Amino acid sequence: MEKSHIAGVFRSHSRLLSLFLALCAVFSLIGESPAYAEAVTSDTASAPYASISGNITVPQGKSITFTITGDAYFVIGTSGVIKSCMASWIGDQYTYGIDAVGEPGSSTGLYLVAPGQEARKFCVITVGPPEETTPPPKTPTTQISYSDNYYDLRFKDLKQNEMMYSEIAVSDPEVSLSIASNNDGVIQATPLQKIDNRPGHYMVALYAVGQGYTTLTITASDGTIDNMPVIVRGVIDKDYTLTSDTNQDFTIAQNGSYFMKVNYTYQGPTDDPTARGNSIGGGGRLSIPLLVSDNPNIQVTLVTHNGSEFLFRIDAFGAVGQSATLYTGSYNYRPEKLCRVTISSAPKNIRLDTTGLYQCDPGDSYRFVAYTNSPTPPAAGSDNSHVSVQYVRKVDGGYEYRMTAQPYESDGYSQVQVTSGSETVSFPVLIDYTFFPSVESDTHQTVRLAKGESYTYKFTIMGGGEPTFTGGYNAASTTPIITVQLVKKDGSNYYVKVTALSDKIGDEAYVYIQLLNSRYYDPNSITSYGTVQIKPDPSAPVIPMKSDTTSSFTLAQNKFYTFKITGAPIFKPDHEDRFRTELIRKSGNDYYYRILPAGFPGQTAEFSMSNGITTQRVCNVTIGALIPVVMKSDTTQNFSLTQGKSYTFKITGATGFNPGTLNIFKTELVKRSGSDSYYKITAIGPVGSSAGMYMGVADQPVQKVCVVSITELGSFLSDTTSNFTIPLGKNYTFKITAQGAKTVALTAGTGNTFRVVSSKRDGNDFYFTISACDITSMGKSSGVYVSVDGLAPKKICVVTLGVIKLP
Repeated sequence: MEKSHIAGVFRSHSRLLSLFLALCAVFSLIGESPAYAEAVTSDTASAPYASISGNITVPQGKSITFTITGDAYFVIGTSGVIKSCMASWIGDQYTYGIDAVGEPGSSTGLYLVAPGQEARKFCVITVGPPEETTPPPKTPTTQISYSDNYYDLRFKDLKQNEMMYSEIAVSDPEVSLSIASNNDGVIQATPLQKIDNRPGHYMVALYAVGQGYTTLTITASDGTIDNMPVIVRGVIDKDYTLTSDTNQDFTIAQNGSYFMKVNYTYQGPTDDPTARGNSIGGGGRLSIPLLVSDNPNIQVTLVTHNGSEFLFRIDAFGAVGQSATLYTGSYNYRPEKLCRVTISSAPKNIRLDTTGLYQCDPGDSYRFVAYTNSPTPPAAGSDNSHVSVQYVRKVDGGYEYRMTAQPYESDGYSQVQVTSGSETVSFPVLIDYTFFPSVESDTHQTVRLAKGESYTYKFTIMGGGEPTFTGGYNAASTTPIITVQLVKKDGSNYYVKVTALSDKIGDEAYVYIQLLNSRYYDPNSITSYGTVQIKPDPSAPVIPMKSDTTSSFTLAQNKFYTFKITGAPIFKPDHEDRFRTELIRKSGNDYYYRILPAGFPGQTAEFSMSNGITTQRVCNVTIGALIPVVMKSDTTQNFSLTQGKSYTFKITGATGFNPGTLNIFKTELVKRSGSDSYYKITAIGPVGSSAGMYMGVADQPVQKVCVVSITELGSFLSDTTSNFTIPLGKNYTFKITAQGAKTVALTAGTGNTFRVVSSKRDGNDFYFTISACDITSMGKSSGVYVSVDGLAPKKICVVTLGVIKLP
């Protein structure tokens, strides 16, 4: 086979190279025995030529390597004496390994073959006696393996300036591993780092520094060794561009931070199936920038990114004077030196309450404090137009400022800076139109407080403008349960103190946070970020708990039952969707709870009572079938109601009472007493209209009560409307019915012929007695008139004074 064809196969099928290198490892073709073979290099010979010549003896079982320079390959003259394989290929130099496998004394010639030339012998290899060896040490049982989740270290083919990550595992987690490169000029390996939560697994980063061939030695603490060959040839081409806003050496105050912006653009293929790693942002590989430090006391963290702009935070944790070199790059590429950073003394006269990244929406505002002993507010601003900074006021220990993200600016980063004298402090701001405000609490548990006790929440709020804090109460509360007060702000951390006002055990209140200036603010929606529940006063005496009912029972679906619970202000079922519970009254330590079924027949709930410290079972209640309810009304006759006037019905057994026609009467539930409900109707419709009144209960047909008609103001009914005669000395009583009337007057129209007296009133019925008292008026007549609530009188009949012969 021609050498040029071999090279083409290697270029086209990289996996063949791994197979060749694996074969080399099997036959231990990595070392050379200088006691039996001496490499001879002809520096003056013209290519092609071999690095060895003459007669060479190789002990049986041993190996040597040699190099052929130029466009040529070699041929073994006699088979079965030696075996060979390619070990590396760099430029026009090909390194081969030869293993002496024949019987001692056997030999073969090696022939160099070049295109257009006759084969020429350049060496004779003779198999010598095997070397005397001591018994090999006991082989350790530890196994070293390489995960398929990362690049396999075995027979790796890299390019110069390429970086690679790999995972190495050891079968016994109690055994530790280390790694070393046999040639740091070709491959540099970082110390192995243990992988969290995966005992026995390590991560390593490899840097291809120069071209050539070397091995990586992985050593276990029990003596197990594994050698991995690696070839570096060619130079990798960058598939990205990277720039940073900082290229010069700089300093960071001790325990301070510095934020660096890196612009990174991936320029490689978008769908390359042979590309290395996983794709993030395209390219078939991990495509994000790297910024690393060579000093663990100066740490670098990727904070966030916006498009192609990445923000890194550099933290100075070391001593003053320590420094580090920062390197930039990308995954799969060896990092390049950027600059050096040195730790300096911290500013003495100024600091900010905000040091980390503040993220927000366009238009959001944020208040921060600069602590300083300066008698005047320090100068404050930003490095671009994305945000503006305004002085607000003087506060204890410093000055307060407001940062506002411009509402119409595009997304991006800004650096807010405050300068006092020669010292400048700053923090970065990321404006992101897609950012949704975030609120985090230091606790998600219900806070239990006795009356007078307090708890301080720590809320971390990012974006949304300046927050407000309020308290809310459950529907059963009529008075405040807690007070809510912002007591401290430290950067984006807000400390909110809640104090219990109520002594009602089991009462709940909620801490609400509203971002009123955020574009996401919805006045119809409010979110609770904390729950406070009232607990017993630990100094109060404990009242023994008991219930007047402890035996389980069945309650009809349309009935209710009242428990008397002593010493336990909390009483509820384990299935609140099956029963509603109402506290109807409290007397001393006794609580009266009414339960009403809300589920379906056959469903059961277990009721329990609690004093806020312990909980005790009461009984089980099962929902029974519906029992028909007898309904009745105190008014069943049809009647009239003056327009604008009201009338109250007493309805027993029913849970609903309504007119059959809308907009004729307004209906109001006035009160309930046991099974009696009092409904007031008010005539709001036109005169002459009417409506039927109906009462009902769930799952039963409604019943008609009566019909009510609307009459005009001042209307009435008289039991007498026909003319009649009254004998002298006699009298007659009129019954006038006027619904809702305050006063009714009845008068006789002629002189003193008749005398009218109001005899009595019964509800809407007014009684008047008329008598003949003037003997001189015999035969005279008088009209009878009725007036309601002072309105104009209306004539109802004529009365004549006369003598009636009695039988």
